[in-house]
Amino acid sequence: MNELINRISNLFIKYGIKNIVMDDIARELAISKKTLYEYFENKTDILIKVVQHVLISEFMEPDKLICQNINAIDQLQLIATYTINTLLKVNPILPYQLQKYYPQVASKLISQRREYIQTHIKQNFSLGIEQGLYRENFNAEILAVYYSNFLNNKCIKLFVEESDMDYDSLIRTIVIISLRGIATSKGLEYIEEKFSNEPIKS
Repeated sequence: MNELINRISNLFIKYGIKNIVMDDIARELAISKKTLYEYFENKTDILIKVVQHVLISEFMEPDKLICQNINAIDQLQLIATYTINTLLKVNPILPYQLQKYYPQVASKLISQRREYIQTHIKQNFSLGIEQGLYRENFNAEILAVYYSNFLNNKCIKLFVEESDMDYDSLIRTIVIISLRGIATSKGLEYIEEKFSNEPIKS
């Protein structure tokens, strides 16, 4: 099933969502339409399963990072870099068509991606507190919601288009801003050392 969904996902990437119908999918996959309907109820069902497949694939790497007991600040930078890289690679026509023609599926995608990001951010906060790098007296729930809303296609692409920074500087700035308000003195010392090329000013 995963292989089938992956191949269908590639079809949507290649031809767009609107232009592909069930007959096209069956023909491109070299299977009968009857066989296709044994796996999926309709095109909407296909899109829902493709979205779930994409999300699981998209967050496999952050899941691995969370499982590694590495420095929380390094972990957050890696998660942010991976997430932003992934968002920038998305063909803008796909979310546009999904939102226009299948708004319920688009809403599900946005909601699940936000939930994934919030979960990873909150786990990172817990690790940072445990390691003495983050303060304990901040509302992790609110900050996780804030960062999950920031890490989306439109916001990131707006930053890239309107900022004069190179990509690495943009990532460093985002991570520094994210951590400056919650870091302990130990955390700030590590941030200063890690991002010595861009010193943090009080």
